[in-house]
Amino acid sequence: MPLVVDLRSFVSGSSHVLALLDATGRVIELNAAGAESLGLDPEGAVGRTLSVAGPWRSDPELRATVERAVLVAGAGSEVGLTLELPASGGATIELRLTPYRAEDDRTALIVAEAWDATDRVREARRL
Repeated sequence: MPLVVDLRSFVSGSSHVLALLDATGRVIELNAAGAESLGLDPEGAVGRTLSVAGPWRSDPELRATVERAVLVAGAGSEVGLTLELPASGGATIELRLTPYRAEDDRTALIVAEAWDATDRVREARRL
C-alpha cells in the first residue's frame, strides 16, 4: 500500500513524536525521536496498542481515555486530547489522532502526533 510507505518515511524522518497506527490502534511505526521522548524502544512499541505503548500506560484512567480516542479515530474522526501525567511530575502531553481512509472509505491508518504541552498549560494556569 503506497500510503503506508509514504507515511512511514514521513514518520521516521520527523523530529516530532509521531506514530503510525493501524485502524485498531496498534503501532506500526514509531519514530526514534518520539520513542526517546516517551522513554520507549521504538521496536518494542511496534505491535502494541497505543494505550499500552505510551507514557499513560501506568494510569488506568488515562489508558482508557486513549483507548476511547483510538476507537473514535478508527471510526474516522480526528481526535485531540490533553493528557496530564501525574506519574511524570505533572507533565502534560497533547495527543492528536488523525485517521486516513482507504479507497473503500474505511479507516486504513491513524497518524498519532504527541508533543509536550507542560509549559503552555502551566503558563495558562498561572494567568
